[in-house]
Amino acid sequence: MRILRLGGFNLATSRFLDLIEKYDLERMIIFLDEKEAHYILDLYDTASFFGVGHLLKKLSIRKCSQLGALSKALRKAGKSVHSRFLMRMAYLNLASQLKRCDSFDAVWIGDNDFDDSNDLFVATMPSFPKGIPIIRSYKETRFIKRWEEFVTLSTVGHVIFPSRTYLDFFKDLYGLNLDKTSFADLDWRYSRTIRWVKSIETEKLSEHDHRPHVCILTGRALPDPSELRSGHRYYFIPVIKELIERGIAVHLHAARIVTDYLGRNLYAEIARSSNHFHVEKPLKLTAGSDGYRILKRYDAGILHPRIPEGNRSLQRFQQINIPNRIYEYQIADVAPLVQAGTSKEVERVIADTNFGIIFRDYDDLSMKLFELVDGKIQNRLSTEKIRSYKDFADILIQAIKTMT
Repeated sequence: MRILRLGGFNLATSRFLDLIEKYDLERMIIFLDEKEAHYILDLYDTASFFGVGHLLKKLSIRKCSQLGALSKALRKAGKSVHSRFLMRMAYLNLASQLKRCDSFDAVWIGDNDFDDSNDLFVATMPSFPKGIPIIRSYKETRFIKRWEEFVTLSTVGHVIFPSRTYLDFFKDLYGLNLDKTSFADLDWRYSRTIRWVKSIETEKLSEHDHRPHVCILTGRALPDPSELRSGHRYYFIPVIKELIERGIAVHLHAARIVTDYLGRNLYAEIARSSNHFHVEKPLKLTAGSDGYRILKRYDAGILHPRIPEGNRSLQRFQQINIPNRIYEYQIADVAPLVQAGTSKEVERVIADTNFGIIFRDYDDLSMKLFELVDGKIQNRLSTEKIRSYKDFADILIQAIKTMT
């Protein structure tokens, strides 16, 4: 089987090794946007760490140039007037590359509403051989109607969603009854990395001071919730203040802390005023790095704060979203935290694995965190309960087989 992969890339590309390892896969042809090329390093470094570099012979990676000003204008116009022709013109160079590409048996497009993958599908669909299986995997989106998203979902032969709740989400948004679907989370981590992280021996910080230590693992930490797309999801100041007031230690590992309009780092200001809050360095969570040993020191991990009433677009998504960091917490024995009613799917994951804390309010959370430190709540998740990318790879390959 030869799979053509189009779309976005993100952290933890090492998970693709579980797919590449499959006997059914002869070759994986990846068209990679040059602005995301750095993400692929994790795949190569992890393969080297585990001694499976020979698997990379199955890969064929083609870098795609970013769109120029004219192409971006054509894309914007195409989406505005719902013109597939203008979209094809915007991605004319990529379409030409696809026609010169090695032969392939299936097309796999993923994974979010923000990574141009829907645009890519609309623009390049005429370049695919007639009748070829086309799979769409999906993770992040918003409850906002988009023409290119509707075209993609209503045209592809099969969609892989993280959970069944996406079906009601898109039925309510577009009136679509998506029956050719499978369910697997593309954020599940590489199976070898999971086993390696579980084998790392380290002490929890709470073993020394008997105080709960909570981690915030995030790409961004915002100074206020004003950002339109995701503001409330990355605004951690209220939850930090609630926890440190109750004597709980909080450790922020953010790839980027955004300053406010006056240039102030509000998180650093809190750290200077409290011994319970610590701004830590960003964690490099790759096989062989020290990041996982550091992560395993914490007792619990924050996902996303509650979305206030009125922000329907973001609230509907948060209910179905399973943040990718929950899988990092799971393999590192860091109990994920979620406030009741914030995310039905996160609550389901916690219930299914019996690992994590669902809390009513911050007093309830404080009590449960101290119980966790005292050993009254489970604080270790067995490897058998953790889903890996092997599971996703099996479902992807099976979906392709059912279409051929």
